[in-house]
Amino acid sequence: MSTITAIKPRPLIFQNQFVTMELVPALKEDVQEFYGWDNSGTEPKKTYVPRVGLVYWVFSTLKNKLEETPRKIKQDEDPYLMKEMLDNKMIYIAKNQF
Repeated sequence: MSTITAIKPRPLIFQNQFVTMELVPALKEDVQEFYGWDNSGTEPKKTYVPRVGLVYWVFSTLKNKLEETPRKIKQDEDPYLMKEMLDNKMIYIAKNQF
């Protein structure tokens, strides 16, 4: 025997939710993680990879304030751009990761 179910659509109500968190300038150690040792040279040296999934905010020097939209570090992130933003203290992260 077939049955039919009536589904009442949920009304589209968007409630504003606010979060307060403290942001600090990111350090080099915050945006990368230890991957392993590179033994190809005469002395072994540490190798690092980007910390994929880390949420960060960019400080806009044009507007002189933080951008409202957070970003995430991806696997294919440009390391030279990240280094330049770190050197100019443009990357901010949450003080206590959530």
